[in-house]
Amino acid sequence: MEENIINRFNQICKIPRCSHQTQKMRQYLINECKKLGAEVFEDDAGNILARKGKPVLCLQSHYDMVCMGKAPEIEPYKKDGFLYAKDSSLGADNGMGVAIMLELLSKYDNLESLFTNDEEVGLLGADSLDLDVLSPYLLNLDSEEEGVVYVGCAGGVELKASMPIKREKIPQDYQLYEVEVEKLSGGHSGIQITEPIANAIIVLARFLQEHNALIVQIDGGERTNSIPSSAKAIVAVQKDVKLAQKGIICTPITQTNPLCLYNSKQILNFLCSFPHGVLGWNETLNVPSKSTNLARIYGDDNDLHVEIFARAMEDEDLEILKKSHESLLDLCGFTLNYCHTNAPWPPNPSEFAKRVKKEAQAFWGPTRLGAVHAGLEPGLLMQKLPKLREACSIGPRIEAPHTVNERCEIASVGRVANIVESLIKRMQDGTC
Repeated sequence: MEENIINRFNQICKIPRCSHQTQKMRQYLINECKKLGAEVFEDDAGNILARKGKPVLCLQSHYDMVCMGKAPEIEPYKKDGFLYAKDSSLGADNGMGVAIMLELLSKYDNLESLFTNDEEVGLLGADSLDLDVLSPYLLNLDSEEEGVVYVGCAGGVELKASMPIKREKIPQDYQLYEVEVEKLSGGHSGIQITEPIANAIIVLARFLQEHNALIVQIDGGERTNSIPSSAKAIVAVQKDVKLAQKGIICTPITQTNPLCLYNSKQILNFLCSFPHGVLGWNETLNVPSKSTNLARIYGDDNDLHVEIFARAMEDEDLEILKKSHESLLDLCGFTLNYCHTNAPWPPNPSEFAKRVKKEAQAFWGPTRLGAVHAGLEPGLLMQKLPKLREACSIGPRIEAPHTVNERCEIASVGRVANIVESLIKRMQDGTC
């Protein structure tokens, strides 16, 4: 079964499915599920439900991905027991879950498969779900660590803010440079926020502040839910200043009548003082209780834009983060334009989760119930689906998702598929 799943995943990699650009993948899934004998339903948000027989279980994954590097052009390859992609994100998050679901749908009746859209940009598909899932139990396949059955996750708040751009003349004794921070590791802003991963925007800002630079333009970060791996700026510094630092590319340039931002110092102060990273720890769950990620900064003809993603395990902390970020943005001259919030999924060790744990122990060995400081859809789906009683999440080992270093352990895919297949068999014959 493992080989079949990898083959299905390789086929998925040929189809573009960046968030907000999933139409071809959506049609592929509809066609494939029909070929497998399922009745297929779709809603206006692009969510897809495939049903065979009288379902006892619903499997669920999202089919969009975070596109980094050359993606959506993905060239998967195997190395040392892992699956990688050449110069791009792999999309095993959550394409491997999709591949597992398709393989099991080809083998079993009395099963539902729910494929949600645009999860990576705020759980948008799940939030707008308008499909009638009949199963009382849902197993999400979007987790990325073996040995854990997830029964809760952090909530998230996405903040987009801007300030009007005002410009002034650059003094004559200043030299223009293009300054670039690139090829940092980046990472998932929830799962990897505990790791010592440098934020490229903050690295750039601290360098520019140290050299009293005036900003002409600035652009950094890739996706709202990713730790920035690159950032660049065109700046002006006094001609007698030596602009150099290991790991930062500084290239002298010329530009006709350039103007700089009148509030360069204020902007750099904001970026350098931003509280990026873990802001609290939940000792019970052994995960961050709250965190924040300075995700993007960029300008257009009229405004300078900033995007921030903050997470918390409890509603109260999420509201505190929202208000504190609003205050900080206001203090620094930004206006909050858009704020999208997903509530936390409070940890719930349900009877169904305990069943899944029991099945998992046969393939994983020691297994625990846990929560993750990242977004998962079951909590939101529980609110949307009245017939759904219990849900939990498992998945194969995936490292460095949302980056060009993403990799997925191949044997882990087989173990997860075996867990799910064993669960399906037991639920269908009534022994579980």
